[in-house]
Amino acid sequence: MGIGAGKYNMNGGLFLKKYYSLKLLLAAWLIISSFGLIQTPAAVADNVKGDKTFDIVEITDLHGNIGDSSSSPIAAVMAANFNEIRKANPDRTLILSGGDNYQGTAISNLDYGQSVMKVFNYMGVAASALGNHEFDWGVEKVTGIDGSSIEADYPILCANLFRKGDTTAPVFTPYKTYTLDGVKVAVIGGISESAPGIILAARISDYEVKDNASCINKYAQQARKEGAQIVIALIHEGDDLNNGASGPLIDIARKLVGVDAVLGGHSASIVQTTVTGTDGKEMPLEVANCNGKGYVDLKLTLHADGSVSSSNAKSAYVAQDTTGTIYPYGYKASSPVVDNSVKKIVADTIEEEAPILLEELGSARVDLTRTQADSPFGESLAGNWDADVIRTSSAAQIAFQNNGGLRCDIARGTVTMGTIYQFLPFDNVIITFDMTGSQLKTILEEAVMDSGKGIQVSGLKFAYDPDQPSLSRVVSISLSDGTPIDMNDNTKTYRVATNDFLAGGTTASPKDGFTFASQSSNLVDTHIVVRDILANAVKAAGSQGIGADIEKRIQSIKSSGAGPISILVNNQELKTDVAPFIQADRVMVPLGSICEALGASVEWNPENQSIAIVQGQSMLKLIIGNSSAVKNGETVALDAAPQIVNNRTLVPLSFVSQSLGYSVQWDANKSQVIIN
Repeated sequence: MGIGAGKYNMNGGLFLKKYYSLKLLLAAWLIISSFGLIQTPAAVADNVKGDKTFDIVEITDLHGNIGDSSSSPIAAVMAANFNEIRKANPDRTLILSGGDNYQGTAISNLDYGQSVMKVFNYMGVAASALGNHEFDWGVEKVTGIDGSSIEADYPILCANLFRKGDTTAPVFTPYKTYTLDGVKVAVIGGISESAPGIILAARISDYEVKDNASCINKYAQQARKEGAQIVIALIHEGDDLNNGASGPLIDIARKLVGVDAVLGGHSASIVQTTVTGTDGKEMPLEVANCNGKGYVDLKLTLHADGSVSSSNAKSAYVAQDTTGTIYPYGYKASSPVVDNSVKKIVADTIEEEAPILLEELGSARVDLTRTQADSPFGESLAGNWDADVIRTSSAAQIAFQNNGGLRCDIARGTVTMGTIYQFLPFDNVIITFDMTGSQLKTILEEAVMDSGKGIQVSGLKFAYDPDQPSLSRVVSISLSDGTPIDMNDNTKTYRVATNDFLAGGTTASPKDGFTFASQSSNLVDTHIVVRDILANAVKAAGSQGIGADIEKRIQSIKSSGAGPISILVNNQELKTDVAPFIQADRVMVPLGSICEALGASVEWNPENQSIAIVQGQSMLKLIIGNSSAVKNGETVALDAAPQIVNNRTLVPLSFVSQSLGYSVQWDANKSQVIIN
């Protein structure tokens, strides 16, 4: 007993110390884990005998972001994350891309996406959908469908793109079946049905896009007949930025039959939801953000009875634009966890392209942001600078730039060629043409319509009323100097410049919603590359640096400082059938309404479009479109010229009222004019 007791006492203390130390360590690990500080992809354990769970990983809309403008190792961190997923489920991991892989950054643009392809090859991307931006350099350039050599070891899948006039077979392989741990998984690709309207006309003219749902259903049935047990639709299409509550991708998914999961793209959004197809099957619907900010890791389980379910359809997105240094790793960490092989691919590419990318062109004296100054649509500093350069470089009176063409802000400070590539990654050239006032109005209406995307302008200003019906919102247009543009005129023309993408839009096939080709004449291709003239403009600015100002080029009359405007004449509210608005810092008001309220008579001379206003001894003479007037026999300058809007003549309120002897006060807090 004594020997036993002594033995126990001698070793027992050490044993207890070890026991309690391990217990404390385990407790600490559990606490840390519960807060998510230690995470790895869970090794997949099948809960039911015969079940097999797969990691279906999607990235989408990478847009060449293998390393961002802050030198973040986006691709190298992504590869490290994918390594962890594969390690946890080595035989059942499938990595896919939703398209728009290459176009968008200088590092990728300069080698036409070959560096991205090398990264995808290393990461084991099995297939990619076809994105609209795969057409930016000609679809052959990044897909090799013409037999040219490219780096990609993975196929482009697309079931709904056909050569024009030939719908017998798609241009690309519609689907591919992969065998993972003995299970056949079919992936069917598709491109957005809106592609013809957002691709440069010359790049898409030989092709036509068919309905996604019918094409995918056809090949889903075919894949099932060939033994596919899981079918995935990989479509370059997105939602309405509402986590899949609505949008084109959701509309397609609801029409699908025999599909187990839908992976999308295009909308640069995060979607984690489910949708029910025509066959009554509920399936996951996912979109994995954009620019390498994250990815989807969808857990799909094939059950022994042949059914398919997902355990994380509403939580499949994994962010990597974080500071995480344990899985999932983040590329914003001070010392990010990376895959060194991918890091080297990117570093080698940057070293090769450095002489171009790092060339210092000059500087920006202000932050040229894309933030719009009015709502719902307005001008931006970046847009004003870009549009001004296009106009002055093409000797045009007016220039337009689509908002979607400007891909980043330009920060104050040094501007390199890499900055310009990032800002405008497209190889657009300037097209010039003639447009009438009526045609200009049509284009501006398209910019501010219900489905409009806004626009950036140079050489003109316009005001719009967002409360009016779509395509009837533009209330005034003028040149930058205040000279009004008659919105009903079909004779006088203005020389206009824009990029070749916008210039190709027709009524039948708009580009970003615009129909410039159907609203213009005398088109000329200048062959001036927009990116080149932007780079030259930075150089020409010298030590002063490039910059821009907000100049009230685009104004909503309902926004702060521009409306809604009320007018009190002798304490009575002035009623008008055309809403007053501000132009050149002057309130414009219907002539008939204000003259009636002031007790003045009006005489109209249609021959010279002049207006005579008489009250007592006071007499004014104004001419439509003329920035001068005659007041009691003396010629005076006008800040805003009279103009015709919706068949009503609008005149500068303060000038008319004060010339007739009335006092005018402006209450900025109420947006109200008081006339006594």
